[in-house]
This record gives sequence, C-alpha cells and structure tokens, in this order.
Amino acid sequence: MAHVDPVSIVSQDDLRQAMSRLPTGVVVVTSFDEGGPVGMTINSFTSVSFAPPRVLICLNRNSRGYFAIEKSGVYAINILGGSQQEIARRFATPGLDQAARFQGIGQQTGITGSPLIEGASAWLDCCVTHIYPAGTHGVFFADVLGANHDTWDETPLIYYRRDMQPLDMG
Repeated sequence: MAHVDPVSIVSQDDLRQAMSRLPTGVVVVTSFDEGGPVGMTINSFTSVSFAPPRVLICLNRNSRGYFAIEKSGVYAINILGGSQQEIARRFATPGLDQAARFQGIGQQTGITGSPLIEGASAWLDCCVTHIYPAGTHGVFFADVLGANHDTWDETPLIYYRRDMQPLDMG
C-alpha cells in the first residue's frame, strides 16, 4: 500500500465542513485543576465498551481542559439536553474564564472530584486509563466509575452544521 500524506490531500476547512454534516451529541466535559473547576463543550465523545464500562474523549492539546485532565487523571461527561443550549454555548465560548463558565450553574461533585452539572440529561464520572496523542488532539480513554440519567427524557441537544440545537423529534 502506497503512503500518501493526508495533509496534501484535504484542507482543515474541507474536513470541518464535511464533518459538520454528521450530527453528534453535545456534552460538557468537566474536571479540575489548582484554579478550580474546568469545563468545555465538546462533541468528540463516544462509548467504547460496556464491559468494562469505558468511554473516550478527544481534546485539543493546547486547551486548559487537556492539561487539567492530563494532570488530575479524571473527568466527567455531562450529556446536555435540548433546553441547555445556553450552557453548551457558555462552555464553548473562547476566552471566557472558567469561573464565568460555571457561574450560576448548579453542580455536584462526582466521586472523582469532577463537577457534575445539575439538570444534565445524563452524566458519567470517569478515571483516565490511557492518553494517546493524535495530531493536534489527545485521546483520553477512561473507565466509567459512576453514571446517572434524567427521568424526564428531555429532547437531546445535537451539534449539526457547526451549530447546537435541540433535535427535532417530530
């Protein structure tokens, strides 16, 4: 098989545009560092295994969240519902400091010490098992130590065509 340099084939913008056509769920990944709670909105999250319970996230290697999770070894996944667009946008706002991201948002502390956002459709409390570099990002595999979900079955919040919106179930 011939080696082809992918950088010479597709631009970052073309890849972003193509991937924007894949609807994904929206989560806020949270952890902590010496400055307090840390959180960011991501859509690069997936379940890997049910036995053992394992998930993964991908984070930009230049983000504060990357460094916080690398150092603490833990994170929580807060799966957001359709009514939580404002929370998703706040945690996705570049340059907004972490204290402002969490201001006025109810939270509990998971068994790992990671913040769990009150009102999330579901949450997973996780302990990192492996970190793999992947270009500009790092992949964090983690075992799920705790999980819970809502009882009201809210409409999901999705990321599609570079925007977050409730999924139209009708």
